[in-house]
Order: sequence, then C-alpha cells, then structure tokens
Amino acid sequence: MSNITKLDFVGDWRIIIQSRSASWDQRAVVENTASGRLTLTGIVGFTLDVYGDGQNPWELRIQHDDGQHGWQDSWLKPGVKEINGSNITQVIESEDITTNSSDLDYDDLVIRMEKLGMIDQPTRPFAVLPSAMLVMPDGIFEATLGRYFMAVRVRNIWTEISVISHK
Repeated sequence: MSNITKLDFVGDWRIIIQSRSASWDQRAVVENTASGRLTLTGIVGFTLDVYGDGQNPWELRIQHDDGQHGWQDSWLKPGVKEINGSNITQVIESEDITTNSSDLDYDDLVIRMEKLGMIDQPTRPFAVLPSAMLVMPDGIFEATLGRYFMAVRVRNIWTEISVISHK
C-alpha cells in the first residue's frame, strides 16, 4: 500500500485539475514556492501556475476534507514524467481513504503537471562592443563607435530534480 503524501518539484510548473471522483472536498497545496503557500481547489479544469524559488524544491500535496477531521493528506501515485519535444508532463493520482479499507482506485483527485518554460533570463539584454568585447552601460548604444552586439544572459531551467518523500 502506498504511503507517499508529498512530492518535491524544482522550477516552474502548471497544475491542472484533470479529473475528480470523490464526494469529499479535494485540493492541491504547494509550499516553499516563490510565493509561499498556495492552494488550488479541486474543481476539474482549475489551474495554478507555480513559480519555484530558484533551484530550491517546493512541495506538492493533495488533500481531502472528510467533514470531521479537517484537511488531511491523501496518498499519491505519481505517473511517469513524459517528455514530448520541449514539454514535460506528469499525471499524479490520489487516494483519499488512507486506511487498510481503502479501495485503492487512486481516482479521487487526478492532476496533471506541466513544466513551464525552458530558459530563464536573469538580467536585461545588454550591448557589447564587438571590437573590444566590452559590455556597455545599460541603454548606451554610441553610434560613433560602430556596430554593437545585443547580448542576453540565459539559464537552463528545463531540467529539474524530483524527489519522492514519504510521510
């Protein structure tokens, strides 16, 4: 029986509520993001863009409220990460009856994760004088010195680390 209740992600992802087959309230909760803690109501079609905090992992949980004990973590069953071109997606299924009497159907709340973006631009574009390879001050393009290259610094954010955590 699965006891995974939390998944860690790095970077920027979109969470999409794909399906729901549960009578109890359901939600997805993320923590340690650039925006702190965020909650996505478990209504099919709802989405949430989650922006990571650099290379620091953020946590994803799916929770249910049985009406008696408040919000509780559901068991998670992560699917395989699929790579199609530059897109990374992963389906995560959840089970809200976390006891031995569970039906283990893992269809109570199903979400799809979609990786956002491939690169990050940490600084503004800047001018480079090619004859001397000098970076010019911001906004300076002096025509008397000749042609300039427009330069931009980028960082690969497409790849990520995913760690499965147990309760």
